[in-house]
Amino acid sequence: MQKKNLIKIFLVILADITAFGMVIPLTPILARSFGEESFKIGLLISAYSMVQFLFAPFWGRLSDRFGRRQVLLLGFLGSCLAHLFFAFSESFQDIIFSRILAGCFGGNVVIASAYISDITSPSQRSKNLGLIGMAFGAGFTLGPLLGFLFIILGSQLGDLAPFGVYFASMGASFLCILNFFFSLFFLEESLSSKKNLKSVFKNNTLFKRPSLGHLWASLKTPHLGLVLIMSFILWFSLAHIEPVLILLVQDDFSWSKKLAYSSFIYIGMLMVLTQSWIVRQWIPKWGESFVNLLGLIFMSLGLIGIGVSIFFIQPGTGFFSLAFFILFFGVTGFSVGYSLSSTCLNGTISLLTSSKVQGGIFGVNQSLSSMARIFGPALGGWVYQNVNHQSPFLFAGFLSLLVFFIAFFSKEKFPNKGKQ
Repeated sequence: MQKKNLIKIFLVILADITAFGMVIPLTPILARSFGEESFKIGLLISAYSMVQFLFAPFWGRLSDRFGRRQVLLLGFLGSCLAHLFFAFSESFQDIIFSRILAGCFGGNVVIASAYISDITSPSQRSKNLGLIGMAFGAGFTLGPLLGFLFIILGSQLGDLAPFGVYFASMGASFLCILNFFFSLFFLEESLSSKKNLKSVFKNNTLFKRPSLGHLWASLKTPHLGLVLIMSFILWFSLAHIEPVLILLVQDDFSWSKKLAYSSFIYIGMLMVLTQSWIVRQWIPKWGESFVNLLGLIFMSLGLIGIGVSIFFIQPGTGFFSLAFFILFFGVTGFSVGYSLSSTCLNGTISLLTSSKVQGGIFGVNQSLSSMARIFGPALGGWVYQNVNHQSPFLFAGFLSLLVFFIAFFSKEKFPNKGKQ
């Protein structure tokens, strides 16, 4: 029964992230088509994260009281509307609104993480939470591929929204509807006791803004607070390069839009490999602490490698140049390292948290992720535009290295239950 439920929640979150993956690579490309620069593209990503920061703890706490399945259903409907609006966007302002709407319902990963924690034992939790990372990798692989097919189909129907490149978002909206009905008929509730809808709405404190007080209380919790801080720095490092990686390969390596789009497929494949095989082999052998440290080393070297690759670009050397191979190994190290470290940190957060408040803590964790993505993309876009193209990646590599030293000197404070 546990295995069946794990497969179902994996399929549900895979479909949700695949829909997201169909749209997210288009965001900087379409923003560029409206004449926007990298700083505003960073602000666009920040707008989504700011709203997600406000709403993620609410969805997590609502699921603790009302049940995971019902909250997931609401999230899928909201995501469907957001993707649908994106498909009809005719200006940069329309895209901003669609991303804000998506951020309002961006708590599905929080609920899925809590769902997995509900149905697994502590010794298996870190390994099973790797399914979330696997879903991210598979979603960011399938999303661009499926989105590309919808773009081809949309181009046959017309060039203006919702057709042409916008048609990928129509496909994402349709996928969210399918996900809603699959969850409605096949996904079981993971909480044995939950309040009915009427009692939830009577509890006014549920709808008060919980994040700041709850966030501060979580950060002050011994050991748990330190893991949350490490997660925040790691996410800030990732968010710093999120809006500019696809711009880098276009601006400095002269890649076409199609080739730049395909880089998301490669990153997704690496995440799938890491989460589906490496994580599930290494954590039982060495435990969360060591695998986390190893992942942070890979991520730091990878990010620095991406930044350094720019210095080796030489005109007329062809596609398979020294700069390309440095970029290739940098992206590989960054993708594998982030997958390893993020899974271990999520597992550690779950192991340090009472089963009664898993949804709320994962909501706080998601809020910290959103906070990192509020400031990270805007800063990365500004640095890319006003300093130089390599600086965002070098700075992100330094931040990852900082997390490594924090984790190394505090490794004895954290549980290592994944090790068998």
